[in-house]
Amino acid sequence: MQNKFRLTQSLMSAYLWTFKKEDGYDEFIAALNREKKQPTVAMLEGIRFENVLNSVLLGEHLPEDHEWKFPITEMATELWGAQQQVTLFREINVDGVDFLIHGVLDYLRAGHIWDCKFSKRYELNKYLGSPQTPFYMYLVPEAFDMTYIISDGKYVYREKYPREIVDPIEPYIRNFMQFLDMHNLVNIYTEKWRVN
Repeated sequence: MQNKFRLTQSLMSAYLWTFKKEDGYDEFIAALNREKKQPTVAMLEGIRFENVLNSVLLGEHLPEDHEWKFPITEMATELWGAQQQVTLFREINVDGVDFLIHGVLDYLRAGHIWDCKFSKRYELNKYLGSPQTPFYMYLVPEAFDMTYIISDGKYVYREKYPREIVDPIEPYIRNFMQFLDMHNLVNIYTEKWRVN
């Protein structure tokens, strides 16, 4: 029986940060070793925002004076009826290696994927190069599009990517494996990410 290796968009994102951040390589090595990451203040605030949104989607009442009343109401209206936190797996073979793509979608409804982001600063096309888009579109082959629905706490922004413009995931995986090979990291990946 051939080995199979788990691959997530978060590991792929950590790998891509090696080219964008000064300490990106160290962060990638930590992710590759599956080390628990201490959440930052920004991460905790994002989790809190998403928890409030999910509570409203489940029928909780949001007080009129809540700090996020406007963006939460707008987002909940758009996301009403969507499945929340959808865990998916799908296999793929790239260059003779079997991978198990794993992801947790924030929201899924009728062929549309949404990913909720909370960011104090938003710039246009912030998520344009995110591997999350091709990975999640691969996980839902019948999906028409993926939308990043973003709030800074006051306003709501959207980036919508139709399937026609989303890159396939194979080049991402191929480049990732070549990088591991170049840096003698294949053994760590195959040990830590093997599917039992």
